[in-house]
Amino acid sequence: MLKLEVGAVHTTVFAEPGLPQRKNKKWPELLQEAGVSFHPVPRLSSVQARDPNDDVIAASVRKLCQSTAITCIAVLVSDQDYAEALQEAIRSNKVVVAVCPAEKYRVVSTFEKMGVRVLRLPQQREEGSGTKIRAILDEDGGGHVQLAEAYPSNITVKDSQEEQAVIEFLRQLGYRPEDSGYLIRQIARFWSTNALGPLTVYPTSLARKAVFELMGVTKLWKLPQARQALFLPRTNTARVGTARKSKFGGKVACSIFEAGGPFLLQDSDDLVARALRKLGYLDSSLNRDLAEALLVFVNNSNNKQALRKIGALPSEQDQASTVGEALRQVFLSDCSPCFWYTAIKDAPLRQHLCREGFLHDVAADRRDVFQAMRSYAKKKGLPDMKSYLGYNFRIMADLQSNPRSRGSVEFQC
Repeated sequence: MLKLEVGAVHTTVFAEPGLPQRKNKKWPELLQEAGVSFHPVPRLSSVQARDPNDDVIAASVRKLCQSTAITCIAVLVSDQDYAEALQEAIRSNKVVVAVCPAEKYRVVSTFEKMGVRVLRLPQQREEGSGTKIRAILDEDGGGHVQLAEAYPSNITVKDSQEEQAVIEFLRQLGYRPEDSGYLIRQIARFWSTNALGPLTVYPTSLARKAVFELMGVTKLWKLPQARQALFLPRTNTARVGTARKSKFGGKVACSIFEAGGPFLLQDSDDLVARALRKLGYLDSSLNRDLAEALLVFVNNSNNKQALRKIGALPSEQDQASTVGEALRQVFLSDCSPCFWYTAIKDAPLRQHLCREGFLHDVAADRRDVFQAMRSYAKKKGLPDMKSYLGYNFRIMADLQSNPRSRGSVEFQC
């Protein structure tokens, strides 16, 4: 489309070194096409506040602004991180285009209001016609998941209009103090505070529709009271086969279903400990150490990405107590995602210990595995840990170490 309108188009792909070769066979094919180049972006530190791609892309946009030979700048976006750089491009009299997934209608709206032309990418559908699960938040703050009829994932103009109405409704009641944040968390707080019963929080559009239907009811709604944190757990599902995709309606739905369901926690001094227990990072047996549970949680690759996105990764100088309090504020924040990932499974670890001769049976009791991990870590010179998950993290991180990656997030345990 851009070629038809502006003529020659040069495309630059920004990613960590070696990613195209590791991702899938389509990446190398793409990079061999005429007019396509690859810009490797090193990962210098595990605690970089922003995704390094964002900084390099923004800098590249600003550099293009200075060229008189460049008339049009197009950027693939999924959030508002490049807004400032694109505003600068507009001031430089460039034609600015944001290529954005159609379902990101808030992002689309933001850029269009700036004067950026937006090309909407058709929504990619996973296996089937929509998610086949429901994640339901119960009135007592617990939750469950269940299979259901497929729910279409396409976003309509009506959906967008309903969302804007719900946003304004919640803003007036004080559940949305700023014009930002995750709407599903604000909806859950409103629903819980007013004791409205169970709420379907995934698909999230069903929660929005539930509030929209209540807006016409004449009632004195309760204003926000105690702070609350909504969690919509996901498992660390790397690959999902065709059968499971068909059963659940896609990879995301599968990971939510297998995580067991949402939960809502009232704020307290032990909020983080309660959350980590529910997510599988703490227990009363071999995972009692809170500091190590925090370490494993923030080093889960998906959790780490989410924390980096909001500038909330710990630094090496931080104490565990500081990390815990910061995470508490993240969980309570409107700007943090409700998707947090459960502790990883230990099957790969068990298989490795068996191959190395430290374990005789992959189905061994966890206490036997713990002792095997301790012996293995001592032989390999890895840090001594207090918990099962702590050893699992250290051993697997050592096996998967990559000099091109940012490495593990560390702090003072």
